[in-house]
Amino acid sequence: MLNFNRVCYTVAIVSIVAATALSILAIWGVVESATLIWRSLSTLGVLFVASLLTVMSNNIFLEKRGSREY
Repeated sequence: MLNFNRVCYTVAIVSIVAATALSILAIWGVVESATLIWRSLSTLGVLFVASLLTVMSNNIFLEKRGSREY
């Protein structure tokens, strides 16, 4: 499970970095298509939430089994 959690954390961090970069580009007017911005931010938000929920559920199930593999 350690590798799976690491992948989920990596996806979450990449989502944060990409959303931050996209937001800064939108603020400065580099990306002018509002549809592209909102769809990109929504997609990154879904990936972020999904990865965090996966890590949380893994930790809950590992706790119930009594074995934490960190």
